[in-house]
Amino acid sequence: KDWAIGATYDFGMAALYGTYQGDKLQNAIGVTTAKWELYSLGVTVPVTKVDLLRLMYAQLDNKLPGVAGADSWGAVFEHSLSKRTIAYAGYNHMSNDNNTAAFKTPAGNGSYGESSVTVVGGTSSGYGFGVIHNF
Repeated sequence: KDWAIGATYDFGMAALYGTYQGDKLQNAIGVTTAKWELYSLGVTVPVTKVDLLRLMYAQLDNKLPGVAGADSWGAVFEHSLSKRTIAYAGYNHMSNDNNTAAFKTPAGNGSYGESSVTVVGGTSSGYGFGVIHNF
């Protein structure tokens, strides 16, 4: 069972958005093997006519006994080079709860800009940058 809900509201000077989702996995005999909830909150702030700042926070709560979650925050700066082209740079940091979680940051692509090793209960950080062109 998987479900999610999200909402956004544009205040003009900033847009606020959030999500809430949950997941429950069961094996063939009906034993729950995973159960978690994920919350996220973010804001997009126009800095100038061509620049945006995006700030995000997310928290994963595992609901099974003895299984930890993690929390993550990030920031992305976008600069419009034209109507169809955007340059961006971002950073993400993830902290694992106690000594049972070992999630890595989603920032980066493969091993580029990404922490190479995440120890159980440790942290991970990464960065990403690039150009997006819409055809």
